[in-house]
Amino acid sequence: IPELGWMIIGERMNEGAFLYVGIWDDIGPLSAWVYQGFDALFGRSHLALQIGGLLLFYLQIFYMNYIALRHKLYNENNYLPAFFYGLLGLLVFNLMTLSPQLMGMIFVLLSMNSLFSHVESRNKVDGNLLNMGIFLGIATLFYLPYFLMIFMLVAGLLFFTNTIARRYLLLLYGFGIPLVICWLVYLRTGNTYELYANYFHGLF
Repeated sequence: IPELGWMIIGERMNEGAFLYVGIWDDIGPLSAWVYQGFDALFGRSHLALQIGGLLLFYLQIFYMNYIALRHKLYNENNYLPAFFYGLLGLLVFNLMTLSPQLMGMIFVLLSMNSLFSHVESRNKVDGNLLNMGIFLGIATLFYLPYFLMIFMLVAGLLFFTNTIARRYLLLLYGFGIPLVICWLVYLRTGNTYELYANYFHGLF
């Protein structure tokens, strides 16, 4: 049923309906645009969503292991992170199809990679903080609850680095960039209330 809803949203957008204006739903805007692209390429194809989700899931498995190896999260190099990520992912429906959660998760992993790079770097650079925020902002536009991950990033910086206050503001600045761009798209058409009522109102 959720997959059918995603396919119908993509189909309606290709028919000219504007998300949150002609389509009232709480799906993330970036997720909806991906489904619009899938509908344009494959039509209302359940198999295309399954294959797309499977490919993205395997990409995340390999990337998770790349993070663990690059940042030496374990004493010995092994493939346990990939194994457990894949095993646990098989138990969750939303990780076995091209869901908003799955699409947003790749950007959560990118923000985690930037966090680990910042923690282990002796010369702290602003770029890592900005990247963390931007990646997490993009993930939030795929699946709204991912905004909560910003507390994880802040906790990681507080406990494992001596990051100065200005860089926390840089993290928030990066996080806000994708959200402001999305807001500007709807401001241009005069539909900012529809964006708030359908998507961001869920926070409250």
